[in-house]
Amino acid sequence: MPQPAQVLEIGDVVELELQHPRGAAPVGEIQAIGTWGIRMTLIDWLTCRFTGYDMAVPWDEIRSIPLIATKDHALDLDEIVRCQARYGPSETKKPRP
Repeated sequence: MPQPAQVLEIGDVVELELQHPRGAAPVGEIQAIGTWGIRMTLIDWLTCRFTGYDMAVPWDEIRSIPLIATKDHALDLDEIVRCQARYGPSETKKPRP
């Protein structure tokens, strides 16, 4: 089975299901990939745009990667948010404060 770092690329938009808090699933654009984990710019659920804030997630905190949109996909953030809201965990549908 390939490791996440072999499948993901900078510029991909991903949803990461995290170990802690259980069920948390941030969505964002990958900015960096390293032996330590992933750094990504988060999506603002209210505007369907990138926030400008980054989040660093170590590999051991990633439970799964249920959504990957690569450069080969049309990166329409509105559609990604609609798709994720329809099929993703309920915790991610709530706007963050």
